[in-house]
Parts: sequence; C-alpha cells; structure tokens
Amino acid sequence: MGVWADLADKYKVRRYVSEHGFDNILVTLLGKFDSSRDFADAWDSLEAPFVVKANNSCKTVIIVKDKSSVDLPSILRQLDGWLADRSFWGFYFEPHYRLIRPCIIVERFLEETGPASEWSSSLVDYKVWCFNGQPECICVYFDRTPHSVRMACFDTAWKEHPERLVYSDHFRKSDVQIAKPEGLEKMLEYAAELSEGFPQVRVDFYYISGRIYFGEMTFTSNGGYMDYFTPGYLREMGTLCRLPEEK
Repeated sequence: MGVWADLADKYKVRRYVSEHGFDNILVTLLGKFDSSRDFADAWDSLEAPFVVKANNSCKTVIIVKDKSSVDLPSILRQLDGWLADRSFWGFYFEPHYRLIRPCIIVERFLEETGPASEWSSSLVDYKVWCFNGQPECICVYFDRTPHSVRMACFDTAWKEHPERLVYSDHFRKSDVQIAKPEGLEKMLEYAAELSEGFPQVRVDFYYISGRIYFGEMTFTSNGGYMDYFTPGYLREMGTLCRLPEEK
C-alpha cells in the first residue's frame, strides 16, 4: 500500500516517472509547499500562468492566469482547507491516501491548442487503464466543467466502444469524432512501462502541440465507483486483473 500511496501522490510520483527515464513528459514544476505560508512567501516569484494543486486528492485545483486579478487571501484559506482535510481517503475508502503527507504543488499551466481546442473547452485527458503492464483501453475526457465532462472509450487500436459506457448528467456522451492522437503509440508505451507490476492502475496523459505530458496514476478510479462503465465491461476488466499469487 505504501507504493500505491507514493504513486497516487501527485508530487512523489514525479520521481517514479523520472526514474523510468521519462523526465521529458513531466509538466514543469514551479514549486512544492508544505504550508500556505510557504506558498505566500513564494507568491511574488511565481510566474503566471500556473496551476495550484493538492497532492493527495481530486478536484483541488486553482488556475491562475493573471496574478493581479486573484484574491490571494482567499487562495491561502483554500490551501489551508486542503492541507487540513484528511477525509478524502475515508469517504471513498481509499486507505492508501491516508499515507500521503499533504502538500501543495504548482505546475506550469497547460492549454489545449490546435484542432482539439475547436471541440474541447478544457484539456483533453487520455486515461489509459492498464492491467499488469498491459494497456486495455483509453477513455478520453474533454469539455470538463465543475459539473460534467464528456467522455469516449477506445481500445488500443483506437476503435471506439460507446457500448462500454454508462452516460449520466455528469459523464456525458461525446458529441464529436475524436481523431487518434499522433502520440498514441508512445503514450501506450509509457503507460505499459509505468504500470508494470501492478494488477490494475490508470495512467493519464495530455497531448498538446505534438508533445505528451504525464498527468497522474490512479489505483482507485472515481473512488472505486466506476459506474460510468457498464457492469459487463467491469466484469471483463476484472478478468484481466491478476494478483501476484495468481500468476
């Protein structure tokens, strides 16, 4: 579980990616802070645009495009709340998150460019589900808002499989034809190597202006409640999950 904690940690996982020789896919890190005071002390030196994240949870993101237009005291109060909140692991029963020491990271802001910017209002997120080092499928998330996201599911040959998904007000059906990214094969290579040795893990990427960026590794997608997949496809994925003693 300690390994899960280190790789689910959005800060520590960077070392794991680097140790595999993949520094080239890491988003530029502008700073790591253990308290809101440390963040405030570094504020003047941070060059916008950037993204502020908690390392141990989801939906804890602040985008700063123009420092002059943001309320710094409000941001600091928000960071204090993130650092103090340890309920994330218990609410969804993801015990490995309990082992992550909370911190704040600041990364260079990425912006969707090129053709994808015409059909997505947010970054296009390529989520690769892997089983024992073998990529199985890619879910593409786009047009993300605080309340919803559009999604599509593809196999590794980039054949779309809408029949694998369950749509809802939050997880909405793709309304566009998503072209195969030129960097797909390389993405799958990265995912295979980073997921080697784990029965199941999701490895996320972005692909912007011909360059691949690593997003995160997740062992308990959506808190384990992956109700956006059909029961049948979840059972199929379950057959691919081989625990060490089963090999």
